[in-house]
Amino acid sequence: MDTVLYIGHSFHQKTKSSGFLLEQLKASFDVTELYLDSQEQPIGEGTEVQGTHFDILVIWQIMPDVQEMRKHFTWERGVFFPMYDHFLATQGLYPMVWKGYVNFTIICFSKKLHEELTAGGFDAKYIQYFPQPKPVDEWGREDGVFFWQRRDLPSLQTLMAVAEPLHIRHIHLHQVPDPGFRSEQTQMESHDIQITSTQWFEKKEDVFHEMSKYAYYMAPRLYEGIGLSFLDAMSMGRCVIAPNTPTMNEYIADGVNGILYSCEGSTHKVPRKTISLDVRTLQANAYHTIEQGYKEWMINRYKIIEWCQQEPNPDVECLRMSAKTYGWNDTLSPVPPSAASSLAYALYIPEILFFIQQLCSLRWQVLKNFMIVLLSSHFNRKWYLVHYSGSMASGMAPAAHYLNEGWKQGKNPSSSFFTNLYIKQHPEVLEGGYCPLVHRKMKRQDRSI
Repeated sequence: MDTVLYIGHSFHQKTKSSGFLLEQLKASFDVTELYLDSQEQPIGEGTEVQGTHFDILVIWQIMPDVQEMRKHFTWERGVFFPMYDHFLATQGLYPMVWKGYVNFTIICFSKKLHEELTAGGFDAKYIQYFPQPKPVDEWGREDGVFFWQRRDLPSLQTLMAVAEPLHIRHIHLHQVPDPGFRSEQTQMESHDIQITSTQWFEKKEDVFHEMSKYAYYMAPRLYEGIGLSFLDAMSMGRCVIAPNTPTMNEYIADGVNGILYSCEGSTHKVPRKTISLDVRTLQANAYHTIEQGYKEWMINRYKIIEWCQQEPNPDVECLRMSAKTYGWNDTLSPVPPSAASSLAYALYIPEILFFIQQLCSLRWQVLKNFMIVLLSSHFNRKWYLVHYSGSMASGMAPAAHYLNEGWKQGKNPSSSFFTNLYIKQHPEVLEGGYCPLVHRKMKRQDRSI
């Protein structure tokens, strides 16, 4: 029996989100489990895997440095299960760490992610996961929604915007945030909406029991890796309200088996065609989707074991192009090809020049706002370059572009901040001509804004 070292995040050990995979691996291999608090955590002496050789290394979501791992243990074949939300949040293939995974077999649960990695030259496989359908004892109240608050976005305000036409009268908040985030119950302007809340449940069955009381389920994140939470809701016959992003839009057809909204738009309204549909029909269709999908999953899931035993077969020419495109061979942090004609962007020269120009012109307020954007935790310079360098004038500082033009065009400063959604929640931004990140800073300093 082949030996397998499985590496995952300690948080997933608690949530058991990879339980279905571990169960399958343990049925076919001799599995050793290792959990890290972060992908940067060193795997050094003192661990049970130190000096051990494994037939297969399986890594779930996090991306430890491959060269660092080889200092402490060895393996014959590597298999990596990335998640689309993490891939997007870390600027896709730009991080240098991807260079170490070119000889891994990559197994994707997102079609979009599979397309991205295949185009990059990786030996990527695609399989769609479906949970087992659960017996439906009740379809839940038609004016109620269950919302697990995991992140800052989607927020309670997002829920109210998209659910307003659905005549929601009861919102249940499950306040168990992801690590690094916190849930906050906001006072509602409408007095005819009842809000209840729960905290952590030790048993999943208790969560499902609470979910079963409501017809609607609000997907808790803007992007997903697999989307186990909303898939569980669909497996119970709940009508999921979700952003039109992977992996939600890979399972949900708007107005057919759920509701999709645009997280990029300024109006988070439910389409008229969806409003006219009976929620019970959407619920029944959601349940049927899981029923059919689960049958396919039970047949196809054994491909995972086969892929783990195969030698990876990446596209060498595509990988060479990726190495050049994403700067894996450079010592400097890579920047997009359109911005990499010189070292100017790598050395922050556009920002320095902009700073000097404003300083010489005594434009103190512009200079102050520029620094607010540049230093904001929600502004990711590299991410902004990747997505919008084509619409920027040559040599322009990304922070200056967002401050002066980008936010007015609906561009986002990073994958964690949505400009149009912020404007929707704060109409005074448009009225006063504030850059959203500047307004956010002002709002923290002066609660009257």
